[in-house]
Amino acid sequence: MEELSYSLHLSNDKNKSKKARRSIKNTETGTTSLSNNAIQNHQQLSKVDKHNLRKYDEEQELISTIKGTSSIVEDTKNLYLDLFEDARIKYNEKQTRNDRKIDNYFNHISNDNKRDLACEIIIELGDMDFWSDKDNKYKHKMTEVFKEQIRDLEEVVPNFKIANATIHYDESSPHLHIVGVPFKEGMKNGMERQVGKSDVFTKESLKIIQDKMREYCINSFNRIYHLNYTLKLKEEGRNVDINVANMNEYKKFKREQEKYKKQLKELNSKTDELQNKSNEINDIIDNLKPSLINKNNYSISNTDIDKIKNYIEQTNETASNLRNANDINIILNKYEDDLREHSNEVRNLQRKIKTRDEKIEDLEYKLDNANEQIAQKEKQLADTEQSLKKNQKYLQKRVRDIYIHGQISYLDILFGAKDFSDFLTRMDLIKRILRYDYDLITKIHQERNSIIQTKAELEKEKTATEKLYDETKTKKFALDDKKSALDKMIDRIKYDKETSEKAYKELMNASEQIALMIQRRGASAYVGTGQMIWPLGGPITSEYGWRTHPIYGNARYHSGIDIGGDYGMNIYAADSGTVTYSGWISGYGNTVIIDHGNGVSTLYGHNQSLTVSVGQNISQGDVIAHCGSTGNSTGPHCHFEVRVNGEPTNPYDYL
Repeated sequence: MEELSYSLHLSNDKNKSKKARRSIKNTETGTTSLSNNAIQNHQQLSKVDKHNLRKYDEEQELISTIKGTSSIVEDTKNLYLDLFEDARIKYNEKQTRNDRKIDNYFNHISNDNKRDLACEIIIELGDMDFWSDKDNKYKHKMTEVFKEQIRDLEEVVPNFKIANATIHYDESSPHLHIVGVPFKEGMKNGMERQVGKSDVFTKESLKIIQDKMREYCINSFNRIYHLNYTLKLKEEGRNVDINVANMNEYKKFKREQEKYKKQLKELNSKTDELQNKSNEINDIIDNLKPSLINKNNYSISNTDIDKIKNYIEQTNETASNLRNANDINIILNKYEDDLREHSNEVRNLQRKIKTRDEKIEDLEYKLDNANEQIAQKEKQLADTEQSLKKNQKYLQKRVRDIYIHGQISYLDILFGAKDFSDFLTRMDLIKRILRYDYDLITKIHQERNSIIQTKAELEKEKTATEKLYDETKTKKFALDDKKSALDKMIDRIKYDKETSEKAYKELMNASEQIALMIQRRGASAYVGTGQMIWPLGGPITSEYGWRTHPIYGNARYHSGIDIGGDYGMNIYAADSGTVTYSGWISGYGNTVIIDHGNGVSTLYGHNQSLTVSVGQNISQGDVIAHCGSTGNSTGPHCHFEVRVNGEPTNPYDYL
C-alpha cells in the first residue's frame, strides 16, 4: 500500500517577557520560543497578507482563497470584532480610570510585545515526488480536501477561529495557509475573553491536534480521489512549533538532492548497461578480425549493425544526460554554497539578536520593578504626608491653647489632683502625652525623609536603566536592519536560482526542439557556398561552449556565439539557403533558422524584428533581421549558432 507524508506546522511564539517565559517554561505542557515567525503585530500580519495573497498574471488559478477575502488584515480585524468586542465593552464599563480603558483590542494586542496578534498554520499532504507528475486538474482537487481540513480544524480546536485560508498551487506541492486567532475565556484579570496562543497550542495539545488532523486528511483525500493511501509515520521532532521558512527550504533542498541522486543512479545504471553492450560490440569486432584476411568474405549481419547503431545512440544520449546532470550540479552547488554562507550569517545575527532581546527583557523587568517600587513609595509618602498634616493640625491647636492659656491648663490638671498619688499619676500622664506627640512627629519626619531619599535613588536608577535600555534597543535595531538585509539577499538568491533553473530549462528545451525540427526537415535542395560570412560586424561578447551566464552568474553551456550590436542594425545571412523558421522561440526571442544543405543550418536569435518568411530562398549577405534584445537577453546582440544535423557546433569552424 502506497504512503503519503502529512505535515501541520504552527508558527512560533516571539517576544514573551522573560518573566512570562520562565513561568510557562516550568509548566508540564508549556511551549515558548524566541523565533521570529509569530504574527505578533500589524506589520507582520501585512507581510503574511502580501505573501499568502501574492498575484500572478497567468490565467490559471495559482492562489485560491477558500475562506476570507482578498485582505488577510481586514479579515483578522473583523474576526477581532466578532470575538472580543463584547468583552472589551464589558471591561471598559468596569474601569474608573480612562487610561486603563481599551479603545481598540486589535491595536492593543498589536502594540503588546508579550502577546501574538494571530498565528499561521500550514498544512501539506504529499511531497514533491508525489506531485511532480500530476497535472493542474489533479492538483486542484485538493481544494475539496483542504476545505474539509478547515472544518475539521475548527472542530478539533474550538478555541481557534480562522480569519483567512488560502491554497498555494504555485510551488512543488499544493499546501494550505491558515491565519487565525486563538483565544481563552473566563479570565478574571482583564477582559473575560483574550487572545491566548500559548494556552491553546501547547506541546501536548499539538500532538493531539496533529494526530487527529492527519487521520481526517487522509480519509478526505482517499474519498475525494477514490484512492487507498496510508500515511507515513511522523518524523521525529515535528510535534512542536518549528521555523516553517527554514524547514521548507531544508525540505526543498533535500528533495532536490534526492531527485538528482536518483538521476545519477539511473545514469550509472545506464553506464553499466553500456559497458556490457560495449563488451558485446567488442566481441562482434573480434569475430570480424579473421575475415579481414580475405576482404571478399568480409561481412557483418544486420543484427550486429543494429546493435552497434543502438549502442552509439545510447552512448550519445548518456553523454548528453551526464553533461546536463553536471551542469545542474554546478548550479545547485553554487546556490547551496551561497545560501549556506548567508544562512550561517543570519543564524549568527539571530544569536546576537537573541542575546540583545534577553538583555532588553532584563532591563524591562528592572524598569517594571523600579516603577512599581516608586509607585509604592509614592503611596507611602502620600499616606505619611496626610498623617503628618493631621498631626500638625492637632499640634497647632495644642500650641494655640498653650499660647492662649499658657501652662494653666496643665497646672489645672495637676492642681486638680485629689491627693499626692493622683498628682503623680496626672504628671506621668502629661509627660506621656508630650513624649507621644514628640515621638510621633519625629517618626513621621524621619519616615518622610527616608521615602524622599529612596524615591530619589530609584528615580536615578530608573534614569540610568532607561538610558541603557535605549542604547541596547538602538543596537538591536541595527542588528535587525542587518538581518533584514541578509534575509532579502537570501530571498534574492532563492529567486535567482528558481529563475535561472526555469530559464535554462526553457532554453535547453527550445534547443532540443530546434534540433528535432531541423532533423525532421531532412536535406535541403538549396545548397550554400560552404564558406560563411559574419552575420553582424560587432565584437564577440560571449564565446561558444561553457561560460559564466551574464544574467544568472553561474556556469552554463552556450550553444553559439554572441555578437554585439545596436538596436535596428542589419543581420545578414551567413550563407545561402532556405528559411526553415522565422518567428518566436522561448528563450531565443525573435529567431531565424536557415538550412544551407548537407545537414548544416544557422540560427540567429534575440532579433528586434524579422524580414524573411519560412520557405524563402536566401542568398549569402541578404538582410534577414534587425538586431535586438528579445527573449532571455541583457542587451542588443545577435546570438549566432551553427548546427550540423540539428546539434550545435563551434561557429568558428565555418567562419
